[in-house]
Amino acid sequence: MIWMLLLLGPGEISPLAESLRNRVENALANGIYDCGDEQLMHGSHLTDFYMTHDFEPRWMEIDQPKDKFHQLIDCLKKASDHGLDPNDYHVHQLSSFLEAFAKGPSARLAVDMELLASDAFLSYASHLVSGSVDPKTLDPEWHIERSEQDPRMLLQQLEGNLSRLFEGLAPQSPQYRRLQKALKLWQSRQVEGHWDQLESGPIIKPGGKHPQVALIKRRFAVTPETENYDEPLISIIKDFQKRHYLEADGKIGDQTRAVLNLTPAMKVAQIKANLERWRWLPRTFAETHIDINIAGFDLKVIDRNETVLAMDVIVGRPFRQTPVFTATMRYLVLSPYWHVPPMLANQDKLPDFKQDPQKLIDLGFRVFDGWGVHATELDPMSINWKAMKTSMPYRLRQDPGPQNALGQVKFMFPNEYNVYLHDTPARELFKKAQRGLSSGCIRVSEPMRLAQYLLQDQPEWTPERIDSVIAARQETTITLTRPIQVLLLYWTVLVQDEEVYFLQDLYGRDQILIESLKKVTSQIEDQP
Repeated sequence: MIWMLLLLGPGEISPLAESLRNRVENALANGIYDCGDEQLMHGSHLTDFYMTHDFEPRWMEIDQPKDKFHQLIDCLKKASDHGLDPNDYHVHQLSSFLEAFAKGPSARLAVDMELLASDAFLSYASHLVSGSVDPKTLDPEWHIERSEQDPRMLLQQLEGNLSRLFEGLAPQSPQYRRLQKALKLWQSRQVEGHWDQLESGPIIKPGGKHPQVALIKRRFAVTPETENYDEPLISIIKDFQKRHYLEADGKIGDQTRAVLNLTPAMKVAQIKANLERWRWLPRTFAETHIDINIAGFDLKVIDRNETVLAMDVIVGRPFRQTPVFTATMRYLVLSPYWHVPPMLANQDKLPDFKQDPQKLIDLGFRVFDGWGVHATELDPMSINWKAMKTSMPYRLRQDPGPQNALGQVKFMFPNEYNVYLHDTPARELFKKAQRGLSSGCIRVSEPMRLAQYLLQDQPEWTPERIDSVIAARQETTITLTRPIQVLLLYWTVLVQDEEVYFLQDLYGRDQILIESLKKVTSQIEDQP
């Protein structure tokens, strides 16, 4: 073998490279990209790669695999650590080829192993970088571009430890790493056997008695397993409800039963779905940003990976979903007018006007004959509202004041979805555990705290001055000297203080994603 390599002249290629060239050219001619019984997932890209790199093998010698080949198989077997399926990356076929090659090396088998290893590398690397499914094919409300990196570039420089290379491609967020640990925990619980299901029934109140209580006590290893709903089970259920974002009242109704019925396998699938969402995201965000979890109904201001401000929020109803996107908050408005969007005017306000125009007048609504600056204000009592069917030809505006739907302040990050943060006069809604109650915008529970944080480097805007503007009911725009990035994301599993929180899937997005992840193997196509 050595003497053959020494005889190679300038521009000549090795026997293995020659065999690789023949295979690649045949594949290019007939359009068939396979190795043994395996279909190559990135066949056209591999053809292009090897043709532009002089058919130089990356994984194989003519008589033995390189060390990187063995490293690759070890890494692929650990794909499950990321919630990915090793079977999607030719693991069994590569191992089978390796055994066959040890018994009888051949150029054909070496080329099979070379191409299949490169194909597995490209698939695994691209899935760690960008996810295994495209979010835009699943969710019309996802508007963040996926993280992008061409894994073919990595094939040129397979130096160093391959495991570290793959780990560097995955998200580096602490939350992603915590989700990986949670995945292992719940995967271990999958093998614990039968998971008893609770049938629908009456609400079981603390201090009550019901046959299901004994089953629930068995679930949480509470003894004795009696039918009496007493301590410590009451405290355990309240904590359970809190960790699943339910009303933590200790009452066992059908909603709590439904969550108790979630098996470890279901929770494993939910964690995998959230790991996949992390892989869709860009790898870096602004050092200081506002992070809103739509499914968790919460807002956090993050500064250098630390939460410096947190509060509850209200998000869009399931039929008026808050979209997933990022934007930059540039200004806020004190004592804002609410210019009612046409859709809300027609669907929400027109029925009220038909019933009682005076009611809306009392709430500070005014009617104009258009949207321009020269639009004329109309007398609502002079309009025949009942004659209108599904739409009105007018603009509605609600004046600043205590009844204004936007409250005392709105926070603007211009975007095409007309979504922003704002105050609300309906403070009682923040007491609810499930807060998908708005028309798409985000209502914040502590708007003045948020405003003061955003204006902390603008000392002229003291709390007293802010209060005076609000009291005067004078709409006032304040441009932020430090604009801040806003992230509207969707997480249904969180890990905080070593506790795993499973949230309600407000918009029903988890199951769609879970089913798509199951189909990855049969639906993989060449990536652009």
